Amino acid sequence: MEVYVKLTEDGKVDAICTSRLMDFAPVECDTGSINMDRLDGYSVKPNEKGINSLVYDENAYLKAKAEKEALEAKTKAENLYQTLMKDLVLKSATDEQALLLKPLYPVYDPTHSYEVNDRCIIDGKLHVFSTSKQWICLET
Repeated sequence: MEVYVKLTEDGKVDAICTSRLMDFAPVECDTGSINMDRLDGYSVKPNEKGINSLVYDENAYLKAKAEKEALEAKTKAENLYQTLMKDLVLKSATDEQALLLKPLYPVYDPTHSYEVNDRCIIDGKLHVFSTSKQWICLET
């Protein structure tokens, strides 16, 4: 059976279809069915007759899957790191530094429970929640 594939710049199968489309190359498909959920496991290689054929490799699929999962985990970890660093900086800043960081502070949310030394924007000005449970404006 002949199918058509679109390859990435590094030669990996990016898409498979049964109709000829621009940028899709014809290849032989001797695998029977094609599992589109495992596209990363397919490649194009010449068969014994020298004709380009669609080939499935479970190890290639598992490797690509592991690489994607590792990249997703790294991205998630980097996002968490950025959030924690931002929170740490905003919480540990002096009042003078906090004024410079003002655009990074959240706007006051009446449904949120604030703790002592939390800062937020109220009416466009930076405030800090005091030990006496009142908001003190840091701007004059």
